[in-house]
Amino acid sequence: CVPARIALNCNSNRLSVIDELGLLTVYDLDARNFNNNNNSTLESSDDKHNVDNNTLGNFGAKMNIDRRDVWDMCWANDNEEMLCVMEKTKMVIIRGETPESPV
Repeated sequence: CVPARIALNCNSNRLSVIDELGLLTVYDLDARNFNNNNNSTLESSDDKHNVDNNTLGNFGAKMNIDRRDVWDMCWANDNEEMLCVMEKTKMVIIRGETPESPV
């Protein structure tokens, strides 16, 4: 889907995205995923390079936060794990991956 709104938390290690259908998705940009293959090929526009996956790794992982009917979000300025989400007529505070009771 097409992103309608994108925001980073206070230390830029988490990214939240609201798409045009109102689905909220949060990514942890510090997470690293390594493939089991020993070597792979990294392609650039001008040539190919052999790269050891143990040193390269993939950054970013989707967190276990999926909210629907979201129309606004705001990261806390002083807490990197706190996200405020507006969905329909409710406000939900999310700490880490755990939502609190809606207000």
